[in-house]
Amino acid sequence: MTKNSILAGCLSALLSCSLSAHSVAAQDVGDLVLGLIGSAIQAERQNQARQQANQRANQRANQARRQQANARAAMVRRTQTGLKALGFYNMAIDGASGPGTRNGIRAYLQAFNLANFEFTTSDIELLESIAASGFRSANERNQALRGGFNAREDFIAARAAGYANFREFTNGRNVGARNAAEYRQFENSGFASIPLFRGASRRGFTSLIEMQQAETAGFQNASDYREFVQSGAPDQATFLADRDRIRAAQEARRTCIALRQTETSNLACAEALTANPNDKEVRTAYQDVAQELELALRRARANLSDAEENSQQAINTAVRINTLTAHEALQKCTLAAADADLQSDIRAIQTNCTLADADNLRPDILALIAVQLEELRKEQVQEAEQEKSRLAAVQAKEGALGLMERVAQYNASGGQFVEALDVARAISRLQSAIADDDPEQLVRTFDAARILTNLDVSFATFVDRAKRTELEARAAAVENTRRELQRYSAFLRSHISANMLNANTSDLLEILEDIEDILATGGPETLVIGRSDIENSLRRYQLLRLAEAFELEREEQEASLAQIGAEGIAADEARARAEGLLEDLRAFIDVGNTFQNGMEVARAVQALMSAIQSGDQDELGRALTIANKAFGDNSDFGAFRSDRDQLNNETRNNALAVARARAEATNEFIIATLARNPLDPNLPSLLELNEDLETALASDDLQQVSATQQHSENILDELGLSSEVQAAIRGAELANAIQDVAQTDNGLAITARNQVLFDGPEDDIIILENRTNSAPSISRNLRDELTLGDGATVVCWGHHPPKGSTATRIVINEVNSFGAQLSSEIPRCGMDAVLNTDLILLRRGEFLKEPANYASLFSDLFETETFTILETYSGKSLSDQATKFDQASDYLTLQLQNQLLIGFGYLALAEGQLGTCVVEATSIDARLMSTHLSDQMSELQIHTPMIGTVLSGDADWVYATAQSGLCNVIQAEATAMRDLVGAFARNGIDHRLVPVWADETEITRIEASIANQEANQATKLAALTQQIEANAAQQAAQDVLAERERLEAQAKLRKTYAQEARAALNEIQGFVSSSFDTENPSTPGNVRVLFPELGELTDKLAHELWEFERSDFDLLDYGLSSWRERRMEAILVQINVGIQNRTRGERSSFCILIGYLIDAEFGVRRDPIFADCGDPLGQVQGWLTGRNFESRWVSE
Repeated sequence: MTKNSILAGCLSALLSCSLSAHSVAAQDVGDLVLGLIGSAIQAERQNQARQQANQRANQRANQARRQQANARAAMVRRTQTGLKALGFYNMAIDGASGPGTRNGIRAYLQAFNLANFEFTTSDIELLESIAASGFRSANERNQALRGGFNAREDFIAARAAGYANFREFTNGRNVGARNAAEYRQFENSGFASIPLFRGASRRGFTSLIEMQQAETAGFQNASDYREFVQSGAPDQATFLADRDRIRAAQEARRTCIALRQTETSNLACAEALTANPNDKEVRTAYQDVAQELELALRRARANLSDAEENSQQAINTAVRINTLTAHEALQKCTLAAADADLQSDIRAIQTNCTLADADNLRPDILALIAVQLEELRKEQVQEAEQEKSRLAAVQAKEGALGLMERVAQYNASGGQFVEALDVARAISRLQSAIADDDPEQLVRTFDAARILTNLDVSFATFVDRAKRTELEARAAAVENTRRELQRYSAFLRSHISANMLNANTSDLLEILEDIEDILATGGPETLVIGRSDIENSLRRYQLLRLAEAFELEREEQEASLAQIGAEGIAADEARARAEGLLEDLRAFIDVGNTFQNGMEVARAVQALMSAIQSGDQDELGRALTIANKAFGDNSDFGAFRSDRDQLNNETRNNALAVARARAEATNEFIIATLARNPLDPNLPSLLELNEDLETALASDDLQQVSATQQHSENILDELGLSSEVQAAIRGAELANAIQDVAQTDNGLAITARNQVLFDGPEDDIIILENRTNSAPSISRNLRDELTLGDGATVVCWGHHPPKGSTATRIVINEVNSFGAQLSSEIPRCGMDAVLNTDLILLRRGEFLKEPANYASLFSDLFETETFTILETYSGKSLSDQATKFDQASDYLTLQLQNQLLIGFGYLALAEGQLGTCVVEATSIDARLMSTHLSDQMSELQIHTPMIGTVLSGDADWVYATAQSGLCNVIQAEATAMRDLVGAFARNGIDHRLVPVWADETEITRIEASIANQEANQATKLAALTQQIEANAAQQAAQDVLAERERLEAQAKLRKTYAQEARAALNEIQGFVSSSFDTENPSTPGNVRVLFPELGELTDKLAHELWEFERSDFDLLDYGLSSWRERRMEAILVQINVGIQNRTRGERSSFCILIGYLIDAEFGVRRDPIFADCGDPLGQVQGWLTGRNFESRWVSE
């Protein structure tokens, strides 16, 4: 508002006042005018103040929006930086949150199993922490952390080399192992270093001890030494001689069989047959050679008579005749030597042949044959090696082409490799190797590419899925081809039958035979090729379309028949069930039984009979439902049917026992026949019968055993052995007549194999031992002694657990003496878990009351020697021992009542929780009673169930506690025991004095034992104290010496590498010092890329208005580290920084550790580390260890 407006307002107000206040005095009017002018000025000032406040508020709002946008942009940049570090973002320009950022976030969430991502500080810090770790997925990170890895490069390298964890990886790398397999072998070998281990490995040795033993014995490679050890030879010379002889015999056998029906094989056959006269294949080959030699000899002699005109030809023919004659003689005398079981070498054979008048054997001919055989062997070995290399190259090429095709398919489906660049290089090298046609290079390149691609989990999953799809498609195609061929076969049979006089019938018959041959013996490829040939043949005779039409009609008929057949089978089953139910009903009524619900049963019977007569499946089903409900309400009928099933089972078991006995006798007859004459002409048939009988006996199926036995008897009859085998069966039946007839109470047949288990006193307790590898805790050592592992021994009763008794507790105590720790509560064996049990306890009487299907399980396991008897405890012996215990208890009770006992003992109660109540001693040291209870625990457990729980109090408290059922055993001195026995007797509480009493002699023994233990403990404590003090003094001296040596070594290191270390320090200081500049601090982009944490730190300090006052760089360590199998410099620096905040009026400081690897070859700083000086997470140590750091600045 202007001054003129103010003045106009004032005049207007003055005029109004003058017109309306005629009675006002001039003084009052002046005051009023001045007041109005002042109010107007004040209102104008207030208006201006409001406008200025609004302007400031708008400025603050705009500034806040700009700051929010900047913060949002900074968060997006941080997000993009983290995503880029993880490999999920590679956009150069993507805006605040473009598609590249969104796609990267989606990939990040999926890889690390996260629900969502907001541009909040917590979400971004989580992303940055994950990116700092370097791992590309949660799965990869979890695998690495489980293995103790902090760096992804270490984890990937370890996984590629097969290491299980970081410790193993570090140890393997420190010793220089190529991979985990080599490291593990080296670790267990005993060698001092990897080079020594590798040198030994090249000779086949995997342990230092074995190599030393081999060298002592005169062997330089492991294979020869191990062969020597297995041979049992006394020394190297004997072993080498024996091995040469065996190898010569083996080589002769191979030559004999490979060169059958040639002259060259004669000597080889002779040598092989001499080494093993029972080798049937060699004998047959030798006989074939003999026949050929005889024919060749006749032809040669004929040629000699015809060739006398040519002297040279006559000479050559004569030489050939001599050679053949020598071979013939060699054959004859060798066969004679083999028949006489002569074991010798060629010289011994020659001697024998000389005695057999075979004087025309010529050593030069034999030597010539031997040379020719050796040359032939060398040629064959060389050809085999060449063929092996060729096949490896072919397989590698096929695999390489297949791998490249898989990679192409994977990329086409949208898949991406994590290490895409490395895979691309590997595929490129593979293509070059294929083009160069270098087999060895191709094999190596293919193996490397295959290993690299298999490391990618996504690609491996894709390949597995593709292979399964291809296999399923190939199997479906083969099955379809088989069905098509079956169709053509059916058509040809029908067509030939209807057109027998057709001119093409003979050709069609040949086609039909070809189809049958293909279906009978053809593999997948044969089926496919065969189908194509058959279809061409059918097309040639214009029958292919007719075959397809015929087959389609036949398929429809078969489907209809199959449906009818299925319905018929279901109806037959329902009819059989209904008829069986009526049969059981008639039998039930015939023995005088009745039904309480007679009307319901009558209606059910009427429904069953009507349904059986109609044959309708639905009606049969409804009738059976009605009958089951009516009969199910009568428990007597159900029990009757169960008894009939039991009887049927017994009948089946008896029939099976008889059939098994005949089959076992037949099988034993066959085995005995083959043992007497291994060259029996019926050998193939007898071996086949033996396999059939063994299979049938193992099945334990009555029908299979009976059918196989009948078939075996028929075949043996055809072979002329019927009378002999029947005699063997009758002999076996006569020998086992008593066992075959005898049965147990639950219907199991008692045979020779199970008699020891079933037959005997009912009170006997048998312990069966699991002799298989599935036993959880027990095993047998080299001396066949029972040993128990660290795990709990698994024991069960082979029947319902018997009531606790002295006899069972004696047996359990015996088992515990083997090293087991069994309680009195042992469960019944579950049928499904028997094989995972160590020991089975059987009380024969209780066992034979179990159902047949349950008891037969243990009988079968025993007969097959899966379980064997470990120990049998006589029931009478156990009863006698229990009687002696009762007598001892009665005698102790009598002595107690007559006040003749001194010391303390134990009282067992019939009821109460397992535990021991101790009456506090009044005249005896409580330690004596506690020691005795501990020492005698196993003995006490024979007389009553016990556990280690102990309650103590005076006699009245113990009496009340025992009455409450809180303990079942009481330990007390004689006086208190006498009072307790009297009180329990008066109140009718069942009790018994345990026949274990500590008298004066026992108390003296315990006192001496305690004193001796205390003295030993004092002596050991004093010795241990002295040893600790001596060790401490020695360690202190060693520490001082070690520290002096360390400082000297460190000074030497620093003197040697001071120049390089200073240069590295100057380089890192120059790289990051601008971040701490006191005048104009800034963190360049290359520093932020290498140390993003440093950039965030300086940005935060600048935002909070902190200024740098100083920065001190101290060299912590310098040395060499490994990066991808290359050694390079590494530096670690401590930076102490002082800061001030002028606004707050504060000063502070902080300390950080930074470092990296200096790749001088490529001019790159690698593998940075950034941590607080305290390093609470141990990042620095992990960084140094993971890179195999070797310090040149600090001596450990």
